[in-house]
Amino acid sequence: MFDLPFKLFPPALLGGLAIYGAVTVLWLQPIVESRMAEKHLIPQCRAVLHQKDTARVQQPDPERDAAKMLLRVFKETGMDQLPGVSESLELGEKILDAKNPKRLRRSSIVHASICACAVDTSFEEVGWAMTLYVASARSHVPASIRQLSHTIQSRAHSSRCTKLSANQ
Repeated sequence: MFDLPFKLFPPALLGGLAIYGAVTVLWLQPIVESRMAEKHLIPQCRAVLHQKDTARVQQPDPERDAAKMLLRVFKETGMDQLPGVSESLELGEKILDAKNPKRLRRSSIVHASICACAVDTSFEEVGWAMTLYVASARSHVPASIRQLSHTIQSRAHSSRCTKLSANQ
């Protein structure tokens, strides 16, 4: 049974394929994974996490909305031209802008470690698909490699990576 490949193909070709497979798995794949992570995947993950952390939470606040409407009415009627009123309106706008709620930033969590954990677990998940991708000189792109950035984003929000980075 194991002698069939040797009957169909020359031994030198099979030996070359075995050497190429070993070189791919042991040397090329780690290089490609680290470069993909450094250049594309980790920066993209950090950008998404940073954007979500700094996003403003827009909750309805009837008092703030009423104050904004009152300031707008004063400006539209021309009352901001009266002495002293324009300064009061500017001060009111500053106070309202400072009152806008912001989401608390998770300062105890380092984004680099979350993204590194997400990239590592995603590479573990794709496994042989990544080996095929590297062995084909990146000409064949499996579906799991195309979906890698989405997988990383879901892993970044998983409990495994957030617990790991919170303990550091």
